[in-house]
Amino acid sequence: MTKNNHLTGTGASAEDPDETRRLRERIVLLEAELAGSKQQLSELESKCKEQNHLLMVFLDHLPICLYRAKFDGTITYSSGAGHKLLGSGYVDVIGKNSFELYPYCWEMVQQVIKEGIAHQIHHFTVDGKELYFHDTMVKDPMDEAYIGISFDVTDLNHAKKEIERQAAELAEIMAFKDRLFSVISHDLRSPLNNLMSAAQLAEEELISGQEHLEMVHQINLNVKQVRSVLDSILKWSFLQMGQQQDPVKIQMSGFIREHIDLFALLAFKKQIEIRVDCPENLSVHADADLLSLVLRNFIDNAVKFTPFGGQISIGLKAMAGQQTFFVSNTTEKGIDEETITRILSTRDMQSDYGTDNELGSGYGLQLCKEFISKMNSELKIEGYREGWTTFYFEIKD
Repeated sequence: MTKNNHLTGTGASAEDPDETRRLRERIVLLEAELAGSKQQLSELESKCKEQNHLLMVFLDHLPICLYRAKFDGTITYSSGAGHKLLGSGYVDVIGKNSFELYPYCWEMVQQVIKEGIAHQIHHFTVDGKELYFHDTMVKDPMDEAYIGISFDVTDLNHAKKEIERQAAELAEIMAFKDRLFSVISHDLRSPLNNLMSAAQLAEEELISGQEHLEMVHQINLNVKQVRSVLDSILKWSFLQMGQQQDPVKIQMSGFIREHIDLFALLAFKKQIEIRVDCPENLSVHADADLLSLVLRNFIDNAVKFTPFGGQISIGLKAMAGQQTFFVSNTTEKGIDEETITRILSTRDMQSDYGTDNELGSGYGLQLCKEFISKMNSELKIEGYREGWTTFYFEIKD
């Protein structure tokens, strides 16, 4: 009887209603927590999918590449529109060897293994177009692999090169300006000294009537020289400051004759014949000041280097739809190819002497190059043509 009561008591204890209730309540709480966790997990998964989708959209449209590869070069992950810029052969790269696709990777990976990070800019040519990418690689701490990101910096690289080009051009212009002012100060000194001497002689009344007439001619010539130099440097400085051109219709035969008159005395002294080779009805649209400065410098150069009794031909010819302005002069030895190349390809001003021992500084032709360039054309030179040297350029409407 006692044994049965003991067994009955044990069974009642195992089925304690309070304990059962507490267990059931605990189960309900755990189920609620589990449901909440599942809800949170579902929301997190949804957010992750959304963020992953947004990331993929950006990667598919931004010029970047994200990639991962093992140290043996095998690519295990690649995403981003950057690969598409390199051509169809680079789009599906997973499973391929990065060292074969991108030989520069080998050097970068060795640096990653040693230092943990590497940076390089690489150049590609695709369909004739130059592309530049900036690569950054880091070591994957979870595996024997590296992770990288590559940015398309083509526009940035081009902008950098353009800035460097402009800086070099500015430095060249500044150096040219310094040389130009040095030469001009020298060229102005001589005619100004002549003017001072003439004024002093006139003041002291030490010259006769004939000498007075000759001196007046010389003074007139010196004044024209000074004016020509000053006009050239002023126009050049205005153009450097961005002054706009003012194209007008110019009747060329009359325009050329007006400029020939400025050099009539110099040409007469050397018995040089200057001819106008231009139809009377031919005209152009151009900035009159620019064209005048070019023409004056051309004629001055031609008179200086034409031998006594030589000829100069100045004109405009319509050829192949283009109007070509030229100044040709007979020469004793012409211009060699080396000198032509130096004149056309550099800003170098090299002094030389004319056929009557006139000193030529070279700044006139350099200014002509600047002025002609502003007219959207370029100076050209023919050194040998049956004893003639020709300077010419196309005048574009």
